[in-house]
Amino acid sequence: EELILHNPHSHLLHQRLAEIKYTQGGFENMEMARSHYCMAIKLNPNNMRALYGLFLCATNIAMSPKTTSTKKKEANKLATFAMKQVTDRYQEKSKGDHVAALEGLVSSLQISSAAS
Repeated sequence: EELILHNPHSHLLHQRLAEIKYTQGGFENMEMARSHYCMAIKLNPNNMRALYGLFLCATNIAMSPKTTSTKKKEANKLATFAMKQVTDRYQEKSKGDHVAALEGLVSSLQISSAAS
């Protein structure tokens, strides 16, 4: 967090802090991770790792029982946005060869909370 204060325009620092918060788990950490992933994407729209992280965070937030209905809608919109960006990037690079495989993998993802 202190590094972000020294260099707030580094998308890599926001991405790293988001990954740490996501790994720590918990609803508040997911919310913080989501905001840092969003900032990393704002600073560098081509950051695939941040796009994947945003998708995972938003999906996790949307599935959380602590989430209100308005936050669920927002989280679903963010997850859809992130996956559309990832799909678009893959289509640009691979001319659609691997997009079907990517969509199949993403649809098979299941996010579940850790057992207490």
